[in-house]
Amino acid sequence: MAIQEITEYLDKKINKDENILKITFSEARIKLNLSEDEPQEFLKLCKTRLENLVSQVFFTGSRYMYQG
Repeated sequence: MAIQEITEYLDKKINKDENILKITFSEARIKLNLSEDEPQEFLKLCKTRLENLVSQVFFTGSRYMYQG
């Protein structure tokens, strides 16, 4: 998956809900047609892109506060 594709994918997700963006493993594997090894790299690139947009990024098992 190219960087441009990731950017477009994230932009669509952000337009739906700019407060919470959730990407599941199955969404990455099935909807995006990624191989078994690609979702980890995909999520790593997504994390970098979102952090560059000054977003906090949390993965499964992370603890965080949302609106108090």
